[in-house]
Amino acid sequence: ANDKAIYQFSIVDDVEGEFVSFGLDWGWNDPIAIVAVFRNGENLYVDEVLYESHLPIGELINRLKTIGIGKDEIWCDSAEPRNVDELYRAGFNAKSVIKGRDSKSFGIGVLQNYKLHITKRSQNVINEMYGYEYSTDKYGYVTDIPQDGFDHTLDALRYVAMSKLSIKQQNKGQYVISIR
Repeated sequence: ANDKAIYQFSIVDDVEGEFVSFGLDWGWNDPIAIVAVFRNGENLYVDEVLYESHLPIGELINRLKTIGIGKDEIWCDSAEPRNVDELYRAGFNAKSVIKGRDSKSFGIGVLQNYKLHITKRSQNVINEMYGYEYSTDKYGYVTDIPQDGFDHTLDALRYVAMSKLSIKQQNKGQYVISIR
């Protein structure tokens, strides 16, 4: 086992579980990455939907219509508010993820509470999973800081985790009454 690996995962034939939402990470030279996330108890299933560089927003909109993404939530990287707005105006349920100061560690922490399963057709997700590691410091010790770069589908996955799967999100709108 790789002690620097951020996620443990298995490769599966298909998804099992209820659809949670889509995650989208913007890119131009880097790819736009979209994943669909499904949940079955403590198991998360990830299915790659799109992974493509140099895709203008109009083409992306056409592609999403072809794929058949209807009114399902798409949690998008908040770095491109204009693109999120264009998707929304085109009829998609696109929302910007709220990123806090430690949003990367927070999202990773949420995902590490689940058993991750990647569909075997999701080659880019699998490649990123294998390559996604914690960095080492100058003495060779493993840090808690992820190496930057090859994590486009994983960022998209993290946006779903932060927005839909954290305890904070699951408790939103629920009132806890304590009886003394």
